[in-house]
Amino acid sequence: MRLIALLVALLVGGLLIYKRMGPAPVGQEPSVQTGSDVQPPGIPTDPGEIKQFQQDMNEYMKEVEEKRAAAIEKATSQ
Repeated sequence: MRLIALLVALLVGGLLIYKRMGPAPVGQEPSVQTGSDVQPPGIPTDPGEIKQFQQDMNEYMKEVEEKRAAAIEKATSQ
């Protein structure tokens, strides 16, 4: 009887560990919070779009940097 109880406990423990560490369900991606309302550029799917993506990414980084600098300035001036 103890052996059966031990096997059931191990089975439940293994199931809980598998659920906790197992792969995420398909179609469910973790959300990324950038902390700003500026949306990052889309990832290019064509090799010809890489130049435009570089320009868009540079603009995005500058906008985010400006917003963070403004937030830091606002926080330190109080």
